[in-house]
Amino acid sequence: MINQSNRPPLPATLKKKRIRNILGRVIPCALLLAFLIVIIVFWGEKVFPFPRPAPRYVGYTLLMLVPFAITGVPHKLIDMSFSGTVIDMSVTEKIGTYSRSLAKPGLYTRHDLILTIQKDNGERIKYTALSLGVKNKSWQPVPNVGKIGDRTEDFSVGDRVHKYYGFKHLYVELKTEVDRKYCIVCGTKNDNKDMVCWSCHSELISPDN
Repeated sequence: MINQSNRPPLPATLKKKRIRNILGRVIPCALLLAFLIVIIVFWGEKVFPFPRPAPRYVGYTLLMLVPFAITGVPHKLIDMSFSGTVIDMSVTEKIGTYSRSLAKPGLYTRHDLILTIQKDNGERIKYTALSLGVKNKSWQPVPNVGKIGDRTEDFSVGDRVHKYYGFKHLYVELKTEVDRKYCIVCGTKNDNKDMVCWSCHSELISPDN
């Protein structure tokens, strides 16, 4: 069981948003499953016209996995909440290709800000706190995409951070009166006296919530 006794409570509006996010995955998954079941029952042999039943059943199984792959159910609904301390930071670079067209691929450069976090249970994990990328105008890597190197100042070794179930971005405990408050919905920094995120208008977490 995850110990949440030292984690600032989640505001009621964010709890409702989390429920909406969960339903936004579960309901489409259920509808897609029902739709595919109808297809299999009424047109299964036409969709998979194999003479033997075994390949047809394999096709049915793969088809039924599609809704889970699209919606992220259940793996994106697993509670990955944690609290911990930042013990290291690094920036990684990834160069890859994307398809401008089938005949003309393009190059992109992505930089990730990776935090090494010592969780309260003793486990060490690497968490991608920020990812910035851009499509290159030429066939050359783009250095320091989005000036992610400057964003390393957003975190520091020793920060206490909290990950809340249903939200990607971390909440960083305030240490001084001039620290900025992070929105766990969009990751934007706000003044620590703000109650609502200026970017996405979600309620912000405060220790006294």
